[in-house]
Amino acid sequence: MGCISGVLFGLLQFVAVALVAVGTPLAMFLPRGEHASRITSGYCITMWGIRDRCLLLVYSGKPEDVWSECNGRTSRFKAAQVCAVAGAIILAVSMLASVLDTCCCCCIKYLCLLLNLVAVIMLSICWGSLLDCYLKKQGSHLVGNVDVCTPLHDFPGVDNSHPERMQLGVGFLFLVIATVISFANVFIILIPC
Repeated sequence: MGCISGVLFGLLQFVAVALVAVGTPLAMFLPRGEHASRITSGYCITMWGIRDRCLLLVYSGKPEDVWSECNGRTSRFKAAQVCAVAGAIILAVSMLASVLDTCCCCCIKYLCLLLNLVAVIMLSICWGSLLDCYLKKQGSHLVGNVDVCTPLHDFPGVDNSHPERMQLGVGFLFLVIATVISFANVFIILIPC
């Protein structure tokens, strides 16, 4: 890989790793009253559960507790968790391998290419699983007077405290942007200069 494309690849790879690392614990879904592009301190749903205060690592409900009766929703959340962590690790390894590629060994370019393709697939599965939960109803189960299996864009919260429903959060946006950057890096790594 040429020096310019190697440095550009490394920088973009660092941005993608940072977006995944920062975006993974943040809000995937939050009430529509909140501004989606901000990191909020209010109610949110992350990959690991529901938080009443989004910036604290205290969960009021885990996916397996809230959505255990919803067909496949818990497994989608688990798939998103695994794929996000795996994607971050793969992107980091690819970033470190690109340093070797820039310095001495040009054959590592193909390893970086392969790792980026795998990372794109993992990250796409991650946010695709969450988007499926956001758009589709997965069964029906009432908790109090709330059907918790409703699509998450219609989810009012377990205690019906958010009648405005949910929207996609900044963590979700970070994962999508990281996927796009990783996909672009597949082509950047092939630039000969």
